[in-house]
Amino acid sequence: MPAKLYLPETAIVDRWLLNINTTTRSIAIEFGCSPTNVSSILRRHLSADTIDNAKRSKMSASCAARPDLKTKEHSERAKYANSCVTPEGKEAQRAGLLRGAVVSANNRTGKKFTEEHKAKLSEAHIGIQSKEKHPNWRGGTSEICWRGTGWTKARKNVRIRDNNTCRICGKTAEQQGRNMDVHHRVSYFNFTSVDQANSLDNLVCLCRSCHRSVENGKTPCP
Repeated sequence: MPAKLYLPETAIVDRWLLNINTTTRSIAIEFGCSPTNVSSILRRHLSADTIDNAKRSKMSASCAARPDLKTKEHSERAKYANSCVTPEGKEAQRAGLLRGAVVSANNRTGKKFTEEHKAKLSEAHIGIQSKEKHPNWRGGTSEICWRGTGWTKARKNVRIRDNNTCRICGKTAEQQGRNMDVHHRVSYFNFTSVDQANSLDNLVCLCRSCHRSVENGKTPCP
């Protein structure tokens, strides 16, 4: 069995920190070990923030030593290299994006989906969470105003009446970090009149957890 290689860890750490031009590879060559050994020694003696800051300094020094990267000629060469992409290559790039590559939201701003693309999206979302198969499906009523006209004002008045506090557990809006949910004692969809559905007698303030419990039938509505 070969003898274990002795490495002066303190000297390696000092060399890597104090000499901005050194890398884990150059130190490994100097001490006759692998770059992985050097990295392990650095992690053993230095914090992650110290290593990251030192790496940034080394990268800055490396870029400063290459003034040709900041010249106009270098920028022109980069533009020329990009313009050399053939139409076939650009088509391959577009095909890759259509296969599911992530596109920046900024690049999609203002673009409208084609009818073909909308059909594909509909097909992709068909499943247990679509339309009548979804547990919250109400026959397409979301196509009209969700809670009818005057809902915003009614919700505000209920929160004022109940002091923005849950009527079941007593949790306040400050404790929850958001306004209380406003729950319909009798479902909105059981009424033919919006005014009756959104009457104050049919509304009650609940926190998020109690609202879920009431909706699931685990807790009776106050």
